[in-house]
Amino acid sequence: MSETPEQLAREHIDALLIAAGWVIQDYRAFNPGAARGIALREVPLESGRCDYLLLVDRLPLGVIEAKKEGTTLSTVSEQSAHYGENRPDFLANLLPGTKKIPFAYESTGVETLFRDERDPHPRSRRVFAFHQPATLAAGLSYAQGVKANGLFYDRKPAADKKAWTEKLWIYDLRTNQHFTLNENTLKRSDLDDFVGCYFGRVGKNALGSTRSTSRHDRKESERFKRFTYDELIKRDKMNLDIFWLKDDALEDSANLPAPSSIAADIIADLEAALEQFAAIEEDLKP
Repeated sequence: MSETPEQLAREHIDALLIAAGWVIQDYRAFNPGAARGIALREVPLESGRCDYLLLVDRLPLGVIEAKKEGTTLSTVSEQSAHYGENRPDFLANLLPGTKKIPFAYESTGVETLFRDERDPHPRSRRVFAFHQPATLAAGLSYAQGVKANGLFYDRKPAADKKAWTEKLWIYDLRTNQHFTLNENTLKRSDLDDFVGCYFGRVGKNALGSTRSTSRHDRKESERFKRFTYDELIKRDKMNLDIFWLKDDALEDSANLPAPSSIAADIIADLEAALEQFAAIEEDLKP
C-alpha cells in the first residue's frame, strides 16, 4: 500500500529534525534523559493533539504543525499557535505552572515556516531547516554573549550619485545589560532612554518654553553615539558591530561564556542570516 501525502510529509519532517540534532520519540515512550533535544510525536495538549512537541532540557519550547506537501502554510498558523497555548499535562510534574510555548513551526517537509510567539505581532517566516536544540534554548534565555543590532532606515528610492546615509546613530542597549526571560525581563521602561535619544529629548526653545526636540537635532550621550558615513566605510567589511562602552563581564575571564554558548551563538547568527536571505528571496520573486 502506498503512503499517503501526510505520511510522506511526516517522513520528510522526521529526517529534517534528525539532521538538526533532535531525537524523535512517541510521547507514550517519553524518555527525557535520551537527549537534550527531543521531538515528541502526536502529543495531547489541552487545546488538541499537536503533531510534534519540541523539548529542550525537558522544557517545551516549540510545536510543529505538519501538513501535506502543497498546503498553503500561512493559512494554518493559527492552528499551531492554538496548540502552543499550554504545555502538556504529562509534563506538569517536571514543569510546574503554565506557560505558553514560545516557538511554532508549520511544515510540509519541503517548506517550513517559523514564528516566535513572544513577538508583539508574531509573523511566520520561511526557514531552510529546523533550528537545533541549542539554538532554541539560546533564543529562549537570551544566553550570555547573544547580541543583536536593530537598524532603522528611512524608506527612500536609491540615490544615483550620493548615498542617502550621512550618519548612523547607534544606541548601545547590550553592554552591561543582562536581560533574561524570567528573572530580568526587558521592560518598556528600559527603552525610555533610547526613545528619548531617538526622537530627541524635551528641551527649551528660545523663549524658554518647553518643547520636544526633533530627531534631526539629536545629542550624543554615554550610550548614544553618531558615526559618519566616511567612518563606517573605513571599517573592515563595513562591520556594524560597533561598541565603545567597557564590558564589565570581560574584565574577569571567569565570566566569559562557555565554549558551548559561543558555539550556540555562532549557529544562531548563521541561521538568522539564512532566514534574512530567505526573506529577501521572497521579496525578489515576481
